[in-house]
Amino acid sequence: MAWAGGGAGQLSAILESDSSEEEEDEEKEEEGEEAAMGQEVDEAEERLAELEQASQALLAELSALETEFEIERTCRQQAEAYAAQVKQENKQLKRLSLAPTAPLALPEEEPPEEDPDPAQRYGQQLEDLQEKISWLLAQRKDLTIQVQELQRQNKDLQDQLEMGQEEQQRLRAALGTSQRALRSFKRVSQIVTQDYCEAMQQLELEQDLRLHAEAFAHEMLVQKKEANRQSSILLQSAGPSAQLLAALQEVGRLTRALEEARQEQQQRVKELEEQLGRRPEPEELDLARAALAEAEDEKLQLRKRLQEAERRLAGLEEEGKPEADDAKARAVQEMMERIKNGVVLRPAKERVPLDQGAMRRASRRPSGRQSSLKGRDRQLESILQRRRRAVDSSLPAPPPAPGPQQQDHEDAGAAGRTEPGDKDIGTASSGRSPGSGRDRVPFRARVASGLPRTRPLACLARDRGEPG
Repeated sequence: MAWAGGGAGQLSAILESDSSEEEEDEEKEEEGEEAAMGQEVDEAEERLAELEQASQALLAELSALETEFEIERTCRQQAEAYAAQVKQENKQLKRLSLAPTAPLALPEEEPPEEDPDPAQRYGQQLEDLQEKISWLLAQRKDLTIQVQELQRQNKDLQDQLEMGQEEQQRLRAALGTSQRALRSFKRVSQIVTQDYCEAMQQLELEQDLRLHAEAFAHEMLVQKKEANRQSSILLQSAGPSAQLLAALQEVGRLTRALEEARQEQQQRVKELEEQLGRRPEPEELDLARAALAEAEDEKLQLRKRLQEAERRLAGLEEEGKPEADDAKARAVQEMMERIKNGVVLRPAKERVPLDQGAMRRASRRPSGRQSSLKGRDRQLESILQRRRRAVDSSLPAPPPAPGPQQQDHEDAGAAGRTEPGDKDIGTASSGRSPGSGRDRVPFRARVASGLPRTRPLACLARDRGEPG
């Protein structure tokens, strides 16, 4: 289940990368917006400072002009007063000059030199001052208009700055909300990822425990069958020899080796199915087929060795039986007659060619070799049971012997029925629980099969030497 842990790690890495990318994008957008707003604010402040400087310069110039205007007005007033005084003095001088009698005693005083036309001179100065005043008034009016325009622009810039600040506050509030939502999503995703990892670990633990339990149960079943077979053979044979015990041990060892090879082959087939489910490369498929072929060869060799051991066991049993016992001879003769006539068994299923579909269904479909081997085990067991019944009937005070029809039914039932261990194996292989899925270790059921009635004993002996 390494892909589960890898999938959880990939999911957490994807969530973290997405959240980090979203945070980086949002931070970049915020920085860009803040930089743009700051640049606009700086430009507005610079323009406002320039306008303030220009307005201050205009105000200073206006104050200077007003001061100059006041000075010129004062000068004009003084000039007008002086002109009025000079004019009055001139009138007095004219009256004195026109007087009929002039006082002779008084010395003549020379009048001060005056301009030929002071009124014209003062009038010209007044006109110049009026023109300058009018120009200053116009300049003041223009400056007032400019100051009003600058104040209006300053107010607009302040309004824009306030709007920008409000927009920035709204953006910051929206950004804070999105960041809180993102943090909550990230926290929830981390919790979900953690729960997923814990669930996958629990699932892996349960699957491992189930696999160990099934393997242990299968091993116990094999040992039980082996012990039952050895005990039945030991009970049937009155005095087992050393060769017979050695043959029994060899049969048990080969049976265990066969079961281990079968379980290993099932594990390999399962691994191959998983690899095929992941769409392997053609090279991997060829390697898998080669490994499967090697496993088939190993199983075939083990089966041949088991058949040889069974044949040796049968020969040793036949040699160990006393031929002087007529009851046993009759039982053996009856057994040979029934074998010649044939035993009614279920037909073996046809094997499907080994392709991808067969490999995927290998864990659920029993092979013909296993079926034939199981059928021979059943035949051997039924033969041994009939021998034991024959021996029991030859002893004193025997139980009532079954009739021919009843014995035929018993033989057919012994050959066709399924042992409890085999039923457990079939249940373990086919009866899956709803939650097991593909991870359950499938144990193949050895289907009972045998020979038809029309096949003679020679064919039976030849088939025992050939792979099923």
